[in-house]
Amino acid sequence: MVVGVALTVAVANRLR
Repeated sequence: MVVGVALTVAVANRLR
């Protein structure tokens, strides 16, 4: 889902 992808990207950016 779009929401799941957006959430994953946000978390990845935060960890990165």
